[in-house]
Amino acid sequence: DAGSFVSLSASVSSVLGAQGIAAILWTAVGSDVAKHFQSGGAAVASVANKPSAVVALGALSPENTYTFKIMATDIDGFSSYSMLSFEVNSPPMSGTVEVAPLAGYALDTSFTFTALSWADEDLPLTFRFGTLPVLPDGSLDASALAPFGDERSAATYGGAMLFAGSNATNYTVGCFGEVLDSLGAAGLDTAVVRVRNKPMSFAALQNISEVMAREKLESNDADGSRQVLVATLQSMESSGQASGAASGGGGGGRRRLAG
Repeated sequence: DAGSFVSLSASVSSVLGAQGIAAILWTAVGSDVAKHFQSGGAAVASVANKPSAVVALGALSPENTYTFKIMATDIDGFSSYSMLSFEVNSPPMSGTVEVAPLAGYALDTSFTFTALSWADEDLPLTFRFGTLPVLPDGSLDASALAPFGDERSAATYGGAMLFAGSNATNYTVGCFGEVLDSLGAAGLDTAVVRVRNKPMSFAALQNISEVMAREKLESNDADGSRQVLVATLQSMESSGQASGAASGGGGGGRRRLAG
C-alpha cells in the first residue's frame, strides 16, 4: 500500500552512559531505492540521531528483501551496529475481473462481477467490487474507487444495480475488482460496461425505485439499496437535463409565420 509505513526501533546504550552516545544513523544496505525513510513528511535516504525510523512501504518493490542498518558511535569514536531485514509482500497477481452483461439499463439490468484466476501465497484471498469514475478521455480513475461494500470471501458479486454512464463517454461505467491477500496486499483489475437510462415517466421511475430499494432492504442488502438510490438520483438528474434540453429546443424552434 502506497500509504503504509513500518517503524524500525532499536535500543542504544553505552558504558559511558546516555551522554556517551555521540551519533546514531539509520541507513539501507544494498537497496534498489534511494530514499526509504520518511522524516518530517519527506522522503529521505537516512535518519540521524533517533532510536527509531519510519520506512515508507510504498517506495519499496514487491517481493524484494530490504536490509536496514543502525550504527551508533560514542564520544570516544567507537562504533557498533545492528541490522535487520524483511521481505516486501507482493499483491495477488495474474487475475482478471469480468462484468456481465457488457451492456444494460439502470434500474433494470442486474450485473455480475467475477474475479478470475488470481494467485497469491498468503491465503485466504478476499474480494471487493465496485465502480470508479470514467474521465472525459474515456480512461478510468483508479484513485477514486467506490466499493459496493466491505471485503467478501466470495469471488463473485451478483445483482449489482449500476447507474447510467454519461453520453459524453458513450454511456461507459467503470467497474473494478480488488483482490486482497491475508496480509492486506491488494491487486486490482478494471472493466467497463455500457449502461443507459430506460425511457420512463417520473412516476414510473419513482415506483420502480421504491419497490427495488424496499426489496433490497427487506433482504438485508444495504449495499444493494444504496446502488438503487444512486442509480435513481442519476436517472432523475439525467431526465431533468433531457427535459430541459427538449423544452429549450422546442422554444427555440418556433417561428412566427408572415401573414
